[in-house]
Amino acid sequence: MLCKNPEDPKDPDTIDPIWADLLGGLSTLEIVIQHPMSFYCTNGYLPGAGLINDAEWNILLKRRLEVIKRLVPEGTEIMVDVDEDPDLTKLVEEAIPNRCTFGDTEAGYLTFMRFKSTDALDMFSGDDYSDDGGEYLDFRDPDLDDPVLQELTRLTLATVPNIDPNDPALLDMLKLPVLPAKKPAHLTVSYSTTMAFQKHPNFDELPLDKNGPRGNAWGLWGPDDQLGTLNHLNDDVISQAARENIKTGSRLSLNWSMTGASNPKFARKNLELKLINKAPLKHAHDDEWSFNSQCSSQWDGFRHYAYQEEALYYMGRKAEEFAASDHPNSIHHVSEKGIAGRAVFIDWYSWALNEGIQIDGMTSYEIPFDQIIKTLEYQNMSLDSFRAGDIIVIRFGYLAQYENMDATKREHLNELYKTQKPDNIGLKPSKELLKFLWNTKIAAICGDARSLEVWPCKDLEWHLHEWLLAGWGMPIGELFYLEELSKKCKELGRYTFFMSSSPMNVPGAVASPPNALAFF
Repeated sequence: MLCKNPEDPKDPDTIDPIWADLLGGLSTLEIVIQHPMSFYCTNGYLPGAGLINDAEWNILLKRRLEVIKRLVPEGTEIMVDVDEDPDLTKLVEEAIPNRCTFGDTEAGYLTFMRFKSTDALDMFSGDDYSDDGGEYLDFRDPDLDDPVLQELTRLTLATVPNIDPNDPALLDMLKLPVLPAKKPAHLTVSYSTTMAFQKHPNFDELPLDKNGPRGNAWGLWGPDDQLGTLNHLNDDVISQAARENIKTGSRLSLNWSMTGASNPKFARKNLELKLINKAPLKHAHDDEWSFNSQCSSQWDGFRHYAYQEEALYYMGRKAEEFAASDHPNSIHHVSEKGIAGRAVFIDWYSWALNEGIQIDGMTSYEIPFDQIIKTLEYQNMSLDSFRAGDIIVIRFGYLAQYENMDATKREHLNELYKTQKPDNIGLKPSKELLKFLWNTKIAAICGDARSLEVWPCKDLEWHLHEWLLAGWGMPIGELFYLEELSKKCKELGRYTFFMSSSPMNVPGAVASPPNALAFF
């Protein structure tokens, strides 16, 4: 809220001049910081708590502390109340070294909150708070006679979309004077969970970068984001998924053989294994592997596919930027925490067989969104069964058919694939499908076919590789082995499980084997 452009507080031109003037004249600044997992945030004392994860919150807080460090004069007394949280203490000390005194603040303060369901701003002071989803509180109490609170209220109103901070009716409702109050010498600012919250836009509000390609969400998680929709996988989401889905301890692999695509061969290089016998020096062996990271089960990373017309990858990055030492869009950034959480299995192939639908997986059969809904109903589920942070796993039946095709078909496809890219079954790209994935806050999606969407893709307007990988940073998984998973889900009568996946830590890599497990 300190910046015109909160994504780039290091640029002085982005600092709101009103804030610069206000902070530059203070003799005392008190900062009250409440961690997203603090008692007050998690027990309902702060409305809207839990709408942002730790990583996002810390990034935004650091940006605001950077602004304070640069704008507040050296002689200003900075009091910081972090409720004795050691992590927050360390964060503040690193951001504003040797200038802060930690302890409890005594002055009253005003907290400003943006809610998930609305662009309206919620404000409360003292013991007043609202749980009405984002309506304005009617501040007609003596607190707003304080010029500090008046000024802070004005400045915050100026950051709210579609609000005119000089609207006479609004000023009258809040009992603010028409002219700005005299600049105070003392200011207290509260940073709570939701003060740092950035609203997740509706699908119809995309693109976020209006100068970028259709549908992009660039900048939603900060200017240097490397995780995209995996940001939905915060600690709360993952711990809840583990508690609810790991009941028996049974587990199974979702990885196809690294030599599975051998007959017929795809265009990518298969695994070559070289065994090295250390004898006669010692009785031991090493081995060397050489393979294309997408020759078998794989996660496509954000270097894999760009918006084709614009040649722009996730976050608007260009191919020539990939040589940088920090390896932007490399899948190794995902490997730092992996991909883990609740997975929802959509066994389309079992539904299709039950319906008497006989489809060749090696053809360009399009699976429309309504068949996904029918599959969920077949599993006693619905679209309402999904929640933020879910990982979708779809069985198209591609690998089941690949592994069981007869010799004549294998020979035919082997010859065909020498000159053209194989056709395959997959999802039909559509606005309806994309809107569901985005608005539901799906973290990642994978299936057992060579491509998530049908190939060749017939509707490039909604091309999933462009929208998901380049637009949103949503990992796409392909050639996952789901035959044993299908049997287990039918046996248990449940289609959710805990999934863990550990992409390889290879800086600069485009894709990776998933190393994926399902836990029940």
